[in-house]
Amino acid sequence: MSMASDGKRPDGRAAYFEFADAYVQRGLAHEGLAGRPEQRPVTISAEAEWQRAVADYDEALLLWGPGGGGSGGIGPNPFVLTYRGNARAALGEYDGALADFRLAESLFTDVAKKDATAGYRRLDALANEALALYALGRTEEAARLARTVVAKRPGVTDMRALIAADQWDRGERELADAQWFEACSDIASGCKKYTDAEWLRTVRRWPPSLVEAQMRFIKRVSPPPRG
Repeated sequence: MSMASDGKRPDGRAAYFEFADAYVQRGLAHEGLAGRPEQRPVTISAEAEWQRAVADYDEALLLWGPGGGGSGGIGPNPFVLTYRGNARAALGEYDGALADFRLAESLFTDVAKKDATAGYRRLDALANEALALYALGRTEEAARLARTVVAKRPGVTDMRALIAADQWDRGERELADAQWFEACSDIASGCKKYTDAEWLRTVRRWPPSLVEAQMRFIKRVSPPPRG
């Protein structure tokens, strides 16, 4: 499938916002197909769909330009950076995902100065950063960001579960149990799904290392020695 090029200006930027947005919508469609094997041809893998999603988000961000107006374009959309970060994470490209989440968080922070609702999106970006950091083995940074999110939004089960798993692996078992109790008892969404490794891998798309840590906590298994 190809798209017409008449939506581009001579400098390669989008001539109108909707042209770049068409790539975003197609990228989201590829994401949907990645998670629905029954809706895609058997010859096309989930990985291929994620790769196509990244390519479409790349094109949209290129069309919008680096920002600053004029030849710089309108600049990147933080939501699309988040979409691309999630797609990169699904492909195991955690360095790239982290870069996208951090830029999205910075942009949401700027918007939050005028629109308070953007503050929630900033916290979502921080939560995504925490997951990417954990995948990269930077667990202390991940837990620190998770605590930042929970301090602002106590009901984020995802981050409480991350903190509990990390505390368990650090031998802080009472603290881990207390954090888990908060997630399971004091938050309406509860924590049942966070005991299901398959759900964490395929639906929530946690990084493998965090799924393993969570299962150690759930099964009360000691972590392997740290190198």
